[in-house]
Amino acid sequence: MKFTKLFSIAFLTFCGLMSYQVNATNIDNNPEIGDRLLIQSPENTTYTALNMPKLNFVVKKGGVANYKSVQNTLVEVVKISQNKEGENIVTLQRVDGAKILGLKKSVSANYDQALQLGELKKA
Repeated sequence: MKFTKLFSIAFLTFCGLMSYQVNATNIDNNPEIGDRLLIQSPENTTYTALNMPKLNFVVKKGGVANYKSVQNTLVEVVKISQNKEGENIVTLQRVDGAKILGLKKSVSANYDQALQLGELKKA
């Protein structure tokens, strides 16, 4: 009898802690409008989760063909949507109001994938 009570209390405590951790991680990964993020350097030569303009397009419009100018740039989430797979797609604008790479006012990104790949970092 005593063992059963002890086991049930321990089991309920364990379940409570596990559900709290699951809810805490879900809250952390959900973007909100107004969240500020830092654009980091891409893993390869191009961004995978961020929809940046291709470098040949940047050159055609008179820009410099590298992504170093956007690294460590503070951006803000202005719109949130979901694609068919249920992934969070966010629209980002620079906090200072300047255009990204001198061309676009905003870019979109797969939020979860960008955080996982290290292309975006919470500020």
